[in-house]
Amino acid sequence: MQRMIDRTDHLTARAHETKGRQQLRRADRRTGVRPTILLSPRALTLPGSYPGKRFWNTLKESVESYDLLRSKGHNIRILRSSSEGKGAQEFIKFMFTEELERKRPGSTLSLDIHDEQSDAIMWPRDRFQIYGDLIFSQPESKYDTRKILNALGFPPSVVIEKSVLGEGGLVVRAGKTLIVSEAARNRGIRRGEIECLEHRGYEIHFLPAMSDTDILCLNRRKDPEDHIDTEFGLALTRGGNALACVNPYYYSVFRKQVDRVVKRIGALLYVAPEGTMAINFISLPKGKVIISDHCASTTHFLERNLGASNVTAIKVNPAIYSKGGGLRCMSNVIE
Repeated sequence: MQRMIDRTDHLTARAHETKGRQQLRRADRRTGVRPTILLSPRALTLPGSYPGKRFWNTLKESVESYDLLRSKGHNIRILRSSSEGKGAQEFIKFMFTEELERKRPGSTLSLDIHDEQSDAIMWPRDRFQIYGDLIFSQPESKYDTRKILNALGFPPSVVIEKSVLGEGGLVVRAGKTLIVSEAARNRGIRRGEIECLEHRGYEIHFLPAMSDTDILCLNRRKDPEDHIDTEFGLALTRGGNALACVNPYYYSVFRKQVDRVVKRIGALLYVAPEGTMAINFISLPKGKVIISDHCASTTHFLERNLGASNVTAIKVNPAIYSKGGGLRCMSNVIE
């Protein structure tokens, strides 16, 4: 039976047929400061009540974190819903971002998404990824992706392709080096998508995903278990040298595979004693990194190799790592 191809997939299908010689429509790019870092409000310190002293103190801490990032030259946009939503917690988050925008105009990005618990706001990394002139959206997230891109100023004509590689937790990136979770194969990654990226100069390597059995044996809690960005982190120095940070639990299971990939990309490997919260940092162009302030050892490693001025540690509530996610998971970078 002839395979039916969704109109959003036709570009990737054609790319597969022409083996990389395709001419994909380039993504129209907005003008402005780059990179733009999208942050979930949860990446800052959220208040538990409104109003009151606790709310204002928490807001003050978050403004300080925002100001610190801005002082380092980062263009930050905190994601928020354009409406209050339902429930007490949703209202508190709405008021928090409202006050943040009032104190720092332009600090937030208002989205026409009427649910503060929306994954598009809470976990933007896993909605879509931009690879040069390609925009890959997780298959179920094209609608939210379109709303975010519209809010950022991308025109309605910009092409969004559905792809497993739109789920950012499956891909660790630094420059044009990509470390992809083996789980992407099981999820149906297509050869044409790999060829599209290779055609654009991306270097792609695969690492195993942690299984439920691995996690139970190591007495860990991890959700989702197939993401690689809670196990392996990657940064590039200004000179293009790779720095790899690995979760010690993951390294104990997949040492050979990790060492093989590290050798291939010529990286300096560091086993991060703090685990997930140290691995799940935000890697940026020009050798810059944003990391949780609970990771002194890994922060010092990055500072030694990137320069102290290029590493920014911000206050992050450790509770967000309870399911294996973290600062990187609650961000997205528009390069």
